[in-house]
Amino acid sequence: MKDALGRDIPDDHHLEFTRGVLAESLWEYGEEDLAERSLTLSEVGLASVAQLTLWHRLNDPVDSSGSEPSDALTMAKGAIDYFECATRDPADAQRRTRPESERYDQAR
Repeated sequence: MKDALGRDIPDDHHLEFTRGVLAESLWEYGEEDLAERSLTLSEVGLASVAQLTLWHRLNDPVDSSGSEPSDALTMAKGAIDYFECATRDPADAQRRTRPESERYDQAR
């Protein structure tokens, strides 16, 4: 199958997450505007972001320490791909956190 940018994804791979988890992942990497937009995604839009995220999960390189990108980072990149129809790194390279009561997902 192909994602929204025409990249190949194996047919036997699937990924799902909620709008709240996606929004929090975007916020964690400095993409506040996209975080707000992600809360109003349709089911089709959310599924497209999941496919784009899956491509990043399968294809993004490990960092210099040998670590794979975090789920939050791959979700942020997938959402950026979806909203901007282009691939770029999130605004913040370092992941930030906040108190659970302030999070979009409040379930982590």
